[in-house]
Amino acid sequence: MLRLFSKARAASALGFALSEDPGQLHEALYEALAAVDDATEVIRPVAEALQS
Repeated sequence: MLRLFSKARAASALGFALSEDPGQLHEALYEALAAVDDATEVIRPVAEALQS
């Protein structure tokens, strides 16, 4: 059951990330962090993207 909930959170993160409203980025990150067991899976690529 938890795995399905995580997949739903990941799908939600994707939906927020694809929104034309840049204000939804924080929601995308929140949902992505909630969907994974290891937050570094999300934090590392985001940090790299922000540094480039």
